Amino acid sequence: MIDGITPTSIFVIDYREAMKAVFDLKDKFGGSSLFGNQKDGSFKSSLGAIYQTFCKDDVYPSVEEKSS
Repeated sequence: MIDGITPTSIFVIDYREAMKAVFDLKDKFGGSSLFGNQKDGSFKSSLGAIYQTFCKDDVYPSVEEKSS
């Protein structure tokens, strides 16, 4: 358990928003044709895991737990 937690998220990012951010960074800073390419669905799965629930309760209820 983490002490001094932040119970409310400021925002929730979904897969489309995250991929847009990746490609915006590529445009801003340059990058090879490989930058942002995915080999499988693990990135999308990782984002989903952050916001997963069990019995309608967040598995990771605080901001700090979502980030670790």
